[in-house]
Amino acid sequence: KVVCLGKEGRIGTLSAIGAVSPQGGDISEPVTQATLRIVKVFWGLDANLAYRRHFPAINWLNSYSLYRDRLSEWFGREISPDWMEKTGRLLAILQKEDELQEIARTPVIGEICHNRHKRKLVVRPQKTSSIVELFRLIRTNIQFMLSKESNNVILVTSSVSGEGKSFVSTNIAASFALLGKKVALVGMDIRSPKLAEYLELKAAPGVTAYLSKNNVTIDEIAQKLPEIDGLDVYVGGVIPPNPSELLQSERLSQFINELRQRYDMVFIDSAPVAMVSDSLSLVGHADAVVDEFQRLFLRIYHYLNFCLIVFRKGVFSHHIKLL
Repeated sequence: KVVCLGKEGRIGTLSAIGAVSPQGGDISEPVTQATLRIVKVFWGLDANLAYRRHFPAINWLNSYSLYRDRLSEWFGREISPDWMEKTGRLLAILQKEDELQEIARTPVIGEICHNRHKRKLVVRPQKTSSIVELFRLIRTNIQFMLSKESNNVILVTSSVSGEGKSFVSTNIAASFALLGKKVALVGMDIRSPKLAEYLELKAAPGVTAYLSKNNVTIDEIAQKLPEIDGLDVYVGGVIPPNPSELLQSERLSQFINELRQRYDMVFIDSAPVAMVSDSLSLVGHADAVVDEFQRLFLRIYHYLNFCLIVFRKGVFSHHIKLL
């Protein structure tokens, strides 16, 4: 408490704010340490978060508040009874993410907020929202990631089912199509095809028909998406009894090579890497791999094993995180 001068009975508070910018982000240097002895709350800004358009760019692992325990009763009463527990769990998640990035050392090319729209296709002409802008940022990062025009096949996967892999691949493909490019979106999660349901298209014929029958052509299984000019969709089709064999056949190589020639960009929506080995069979056909994960439902063993295979095949690996 601070007793103010002037009128009697005036009691207020005093806030001491210190701003430091240590060279190289080293908060152990003397000026920063002297400031920390005065202030009780520290927010550490992170340039890497700012470059990824993560605002406010505060690294909560380097930040702290000495008032946290003192204000716990107020937070429990005014915000949520389990406020302290939730903040503790949040910091634990951030710590796991930081450890994972340190182990894998593969860059995160974007972060997508939770989709509150009923529609799965949020990237559409003349549509602007925060989530659409985030997909545009990912599109830009993918363009920087690919060194040559011939590197145009992107494999999109995730660690486990239900993380939004098809949602991400669909909207990234739509984002590229809005640039005037010819884009193919290919449903290769043939054990659990979702693209037809997502985009309200015919469920068959699809990729499995092409892979299993030599007389089926690409034109027969291609479907147009009315809302997005230049985007062709190849749905998974009927679930086959032998998915692993189909994904390792010579017919698949012919399919990918023809798509590579026809389109500027090809996005393959594949199966989760921690569930089945299908994505591992497809890595050799891709020029880059985008691994999407949500709320760190990431099984570290499967993830690192997948990264090892990707790097051995000489394929780029990048990540998208869903918040």
